[in-house]
Amino acid sequence: MGNVSPSTLSRVESGKMPDMETFLALCNWLEVPPAELFRTSEEDQLDTPEAIAIQLRADKNLDPAIANALASLVKAAYRDLSKSDGELKQDP
Repeated sequence: MGNVSPSTLSRVESGKMPDMETFLALCNWLEVPPAELFRTSEEDQLDTPEAIAIQLRADKNLDPAIANALASLVKAAYRDLSKSDGELKQDP
């Protein structure tokens, strides 16, 4: 992944915090704003579609364009699901 070595990626995956330059490079590669990776409480947890999108973008077996397309499809499916749930709840 660009300028980040496999050993550094392995350390990050095991929970070690990288230096700022590496952290920003990873955020850029994942197309995730750095603030998204900092959580202060359980209320700030990612919703399911966003968590899936991050996982797809992080999958090194997927082409980035395909990962982004799949992430968009997942988000659209969840939006449609929430609209359908809202319509069902309003029916008598």
